[in-house]
Amino acid sequence: MPKSNRGGSFGRRSGTVTVIDEPVRRSSIRTAKIVFHVLWPVIGLLAATVLASRWHPILALFAGIGIGLVTALIAAALVAIWPVLRTLWWWAPESPSPWLSWPDGWNWPTTPPCRTGSALSSPSPASPSRSGLSGSPSSRWPGA
Repeated sequence: MPKSNRGGSFGRRSGTVTVIDEPVRRSSIRTAKIVFHVLWPVIGLLAATVLASRWHPILALFAGIGIGLVTALIAAALVAIWPVLRTLWWWAPESPSPWLSWPDGWNWPTTPPCRTGSALSSPSPASPSRSGLSGSPSSRWPGA
């Protein structure tokens, strides 16, 4: 059960947030160790058996041990980091995305400054003369 560290009024907290609880982390590490110790010999022997049909049996055994080791390490790493990946996937829609922050998507260099809200971010295609600034927005900005 998580402890509450409420120190002051209005629910002030210490600023630390637990993303993955300690029992979940321990459980995923324990499961990753089991996955590693089961997959290494199984994949190693299967790979050595397949390779022995073409290579010398001792070379096939060493290659199978290497193939099993690499495969088991990758699988164990995925099992170990799965709680973090699941948390990132769960919170991905809540995080701000840069492609959602622009009103027109990634089309920001071609949109007029009055539509994006920043007059200094894009060069103005209108002439700096008074006649260029006095027209309607549709005459100055094609497509506006």
